[in-house]
Amino acid sequence: MLRLHRGLNFIRLFLQNILDLKDSDYTSAVCRTAYDQTLSHHHTFVVRNGARLAMHTMPTKEQLLIKVCGDSKEDIQYAIDMLPKMLEVSADVFNRIENLYTVQSYIPCLKCLYVSTVNANYKTLGSVF
Repeated sequence: MLRLHRGLNFIRLFLQNILDLKDSDYTSAVCRTAYDQTLSHHHTFVVRNGARLAMHTMPTKEQLLIKVCGDSKEDIQYAIDMLPKMLEVSADVFNRIENLYTVQSYIPCLKCLYVSTVNANYKTLGSVF
């Protein structure tokens, strides 16, 4: 759930920044900005640099829309028209989940679950050796 939450934040920021691009602009810069603001904090040095290297292969805005929506200009225009509403809804979902993690103290529960899982795995490995 936490990884999906972080991924939603990245996608949301990436798509929000896509709106400001011209069709001929590459999406790699806005992808890197969104990544640096969201997911990079949770990745190791190797993963961060691998992700940044992969971002150099990102297409232009126009190419991305064609890959996602197909060649139909009507479908592309519909996706562009719906993007602000989708961003509004995804921000609402993100904020509700963020509220669960912060106000409801959901993260410590996840940490407890992780620690108990690690301890159980360690005990199982310890009995093997």
